[in-house]
Amino acid sequence: MIRLMEQCERSIYSQQGEDGIIARIFELIGTDTKFAVDIGAYDGRITSNVLALEDTGWQACKLEGSEIADTDEAKRNGVKKHWVTPENVVELMQTYKVPQNFDFLSLDIDSIDYHVLKQLLDSNYQPRAIVTEYNGSYGPVLPVVVKYPIDPGKLWGDYYGASLAAFYYLLKKHGYRLVYCENNGVNAFWVRDDLATDELPALTPSQAYKPPQYGMKDKYGNYYGHEHRSNGINSGWMEWVDLGLYKY
Repeated sequence: MIRLMEQCERSIYSQQGEDGIIARIFELIGTDTKFAVDIGAYDGRITSNVLALEDTGWQACKLEGSEIADTDEAKRNGVKKHWVTPENVVELMQTYKVPQNFDFLSLDIDSIDYHVLKQLLDSNYQPRAIVTEYNGSYGPVLPVVVKYPIDPGKLWGDYYGASLAAFYYLLKKHGYRLVYCENNGVNAFWVRDDLATDELPALTPSQAYKPPQYGMKDKYGNYYGHEHRSNGINSGWMEWVDLGLYKY
């Protein structure tokens, strides 16, 4: 099944084949609201995971906190300028009238992704499918995340986001399965268990994990993933997720 998904990787606007994987997932699980949320939307076109869906009639709420949101291109593409945090993510969903059970979430903010996703899920938002950028530097086993609140001065190298295992345990708790990681070791794809078919079997992080391809560039000239520089655990910038496995 992993090999079949691999053959679906295709980019129209996306950076590493996400467009094809997303299309295949919705071919299998169907749609309901045809509403997508893109947190970390950049300019709404370059590396977009939702524009291909919009081309087929979907609606999208696109949020970006950086100055790129002020460009004419971003405005043309409907990008709204907001730094998304655990404290404001639910308010933003309400402001832009995002359905509680919207169809698709793309999450890539290079920092507190895990904490934002946790708040959304804890607030009973249940997208049918999710793509998250994972921090491949920590392999498939270690459940580690960026500490929150963050230290903005340290957001570089391996200090970003969350490991695949950290996302896995969070999403498993909320009824999602891991169905694929694309070949460049950047994005993981998740589907609600109640919607998954036999063609979307539940994978463990070890089965799905792909290592990051440091030093390689995409068609836009951007690096795949992040530059590998230092270990955030050793530097005290990342922290372990408490899975409740050990009681003393």
